[in-house]
Formats: sequence, structure tokens, C-alpha cells
Amino acid sequence: MCHQEEHGYSCSDYLRQYNHVAPGPKKKIAVDGEVRAKLVEWCYSIVDFCKFNRETVAISISYLDRFLLSELGLVTLQEPTIYQLAAMTSLYTAIKIHEPEAMDPELVSNLSHGAYTIEQVEAMEYAILQAIDWRVNTPTALAFVRHFLDLLPNKVLDKATKAAAYDLAINQTEVAVREYKFVTVNASAVAYVSLMNSLESLCIDSKTYDYVCRVLSKVSNIDPGAKNVLEMHKYLYPHVSDHHHLSIEEMQRRAANHRAAKAEAAVAGMKSPKTQTAVAAAPKKALEQHRAAFFGLSPCSTFDSFPSRS
Repeated sequence: MCHQEEHGYSCSDYLRQYNHVAPGPKKKIAVDGEVRAKLVEWCYSIVDFCKFNRETVAISISYLDRFLLSELGLVTLQEPTIYQLAAMTSLYTAIKIHEPEAMDPELVSNLSHGAYTIEQVEAMEYAILQAIDWRVNTPTALAFVRHFLDLLPNKVLDKATKAAAYDLAINQTEVAVREYKFVTVNASAVAYVSLMNSLESLCIDSKTYDYVCRVLSKVSNIDPGAKNVLEMHKYLYPHVSDHHHLSIEEMQRRAANHRAAKAEAAVAGMKSPKTQTAVAAAPKKALEQHRAAFFGLSPCSTFDSFPSRS
């Protein structure tokens, strides 16, 4: 997984690079970290509404961030409407690939009040996939957290502690997805910091903590004393989660329920081909709320600058 993230899934600071690499006359950039953060929140609201896995948002944002490094991505940074289309399409694609149910491109068009046609959604999907070289199996921070916990023997961390640590790491990894400052940080580093913060909050003994630190820093090639790692610890620790008041047994129960729900969804996906019913029967009022939230992501509320269907 570490090799995978280093070769094909890494991302650079495209907002900072924009002024250096954008060809020709430059327009004012229309996207910033705040717009991106609101977009991530909107994506989480959609997957929650559809009862999808929130980890799918991390995958979709990886698609979007890497796409924005491409030549078309530079144009996208200049146009809020195209950026919104790319964001919606990235989520649509991630859901189609990683969830048991798929979203119909018509739904994406409907969520935009028809601002984007089905053809535009499908064209953008193809453009994104080409730009990211069809690398769609993003190794997420939560995937690394699961991998790290599997590496640790149960005699070092029992199942209840592992479940609690995982539950406490979730919110930290989602903060890292939301915050643009983490766009250049490897998912394995976010996972390492999140997991160590979780174990610290659980007050495990220092001997066990030091052992885990040595093992995980070695397998992830991370220097625990590096300035950037210490800064990540400090930034993410307040976000350990609002579950810190729960007992380990309660967090274990929640984690077990979460795993059971994922397993049930996976079985359902294997029994039948992917359907496109995720939000087909959603109440109209609820869909209107998501549309309104989406169009509030930027000052631009009109879509005249995006080419219409010919």
C-alpha cells in the first residue's frame, strides 16, 4: 500500500502551483481551501443521505485533487461551475466503483437543477479518469489504519482496544480529507498520526505505546520526531472525536455494528448487479436541500459559463 500511494496516488499543492504552471493569460483562481472544505462537507452529506460508506468521499476527493493537477484541471480551477461539475462527477464515479449501488448520471444532472447534462457528466467522468490514469483504487487513511491494526498482535492490543482506536481515528482522517493543508500528505502518515493520537487518548501504557510507535513508524517509513509529523499530531489530536467519553466496550459495539453493516452491503452487492436506486425514491424536499447546499459552495450561482449541450 505504501508503494501504491507513492506511485500514482500522491498529490501536490495545486493551488500554490497554479500561478507557476498555468499556460497563457491567467484568470483569477476561483477555488480555495474554504470552497474545497465546503465541497467535502457536501459530499459527506450525500453519502450519509444515501447510506453509503463515508470512506468513499476520501476516494472521490483523491480523484478530484489529482485531476486538478492536469491541464484541464488548471482550467477547472478558474471556473467555479466546471469545478462543481468535476466534484459531483468524482463522487459519482467513486460511488459507482466502490459502492454496491451506483448513482444514475441523470441524478447528478438533477442535483444540479439541470445545469449539467448527462452528456457533460459522462464526458467529465472520462476526462477525470484519463487525467488520473485510471488509478481509482485510492489507498485511504482509514484503509491504512485497518492495515496497521491488523499488523499488531492481539497480545499487544486486544480487540476491544483496537476497535476503540479505530473508532477514534475515523474523525481525524475525515478532518484530513476536508483540510486542504493535508492534500500533499500521504494517507499512511495521516493514518499513523491518527492511530497514535487515538491510542494516546485511550491512555494505554507507555511501554505498549512506544512499541506500537516503533512498529508502525518502521512499516510506514515515518520519522515520529519529524517536525511535520509532530505538527500533524498537534493539529489532529483535538479532533480525536466526540466519542472520547464512551467506554471501550461501547466503542467496540459501535465498531462491530459498522463492520456488520458493511458486510451486509457487500453481500447485497454480490447477490445482484449494481443498481441505480440509491436516491431514486428520495423525497423531493431532501434532494432540494442538497441542491441548495451544493450551489452555496461558491459565489457563482449561474452556469452560463459552462458549455451547454449542442
